[in-house]
Amino acid sequence: MLLEDPPVGSVEVLGVDDFALRRGRVYAAVLLDILTHRPVDLVEERTSKALADWLDSHPGGSRSFVTPGGRK
Repeated sequence: MLLEDPPVGSVEVLGVDDFALRRGRVYAAVLLDILTHRPVDLVEERTSKALADWLDSHPGGSRSFVTPGGRK
């Protein structure tokens, strides 16, 4: 039995980390709420367009996010 995803709500600081589902072939990005240290969503691509589309479909919060190594 699959559970419904909890509502995202407003995320003040969004962390983005990409990873390989199948090394060298399939990549994804996990989105994290930096303040609560909880996962927010999984984007099945790691492109900037996929992230922009996710941000457009989840209004609220700031547009600040962090990536590993502190790059913005």
